[in-house]
Amino acid sequence: VSSPTVTDLIANDIAGLGHNLTVAFEINESLTLKSITSYREFSNFTYMPYHPGLLAPPPFLINIVDMDQDQVTQEFQLIGTAFDSRMEYVAGAYYFDESAASHDTNVLPLTAGGMRIDRHPTADNGAFAVYGQATYTPSAFSERLHLTGGGRWSQDEREATKQDTTTLANGMVVPAPRGTADRTFTDFSPSAAVVYDITDDLSVYAKVATGYQTGGFNLTAS
Repeated sequence: VSSPTVTDLIANDIAGLGHNLTVAFEINESLTLKSITSYREFSNFTYMPYHPGLLAPPPFLINIVDMDQDQVTQEFQLIGTAFDSRMEYVAGAYYFDESAASHDTNVLPLTAGGMRIDRHPTADNGAFAVYGQATYTPSAFSERLHLTGGGRWSQDEREATKQDTTTLANGMVVPAPRGTADRTFTDFSPSAAVVYDITDDLSVYAKVATGYQTGGFNLTAS
């Protein structure tokens, strides 16, 4: 049975959609050009009232989050073979762009005579990368030896802003200093592998690879 003190609820709402288009063009028998285009958007509205119990009908805290985000990616790939198909390779370029904004509200009706805190964070992220990888199978060793080498160069850009304001019970608005930040991260990550087919059903391999995770900003920090 629901509590009679919990009234005026607002429904939460989450919506997301995404689209993808992949097009492949066979330049010749040994080379294919592929394009991968993607778009995604997301929205989230959350209303969270916190009630202390039956003896205090009004909520003592209300959290509201209203967020929107969208992103687009584009990737081009060249996929081919060479040296009488003893080499298989892929080379490509990747682009990513994302933007997001949120309006977050905290209402404290019973604390210190009432208070409202509004937060307006935004984020804009972009990334660009080029990469390549090739696997070569020499005619020696009965074509059971496979040598793979590759690498990826990446550049990521992170931008963020945040503006907080506090509204007191008497109506006075107290803005906090506006926060802005931006950073650029770059990285080159190589990889190499050696594979040997002992039989048609059993292989052994050794591999070494590097990678990295780009940095960012905590938009919920004070």
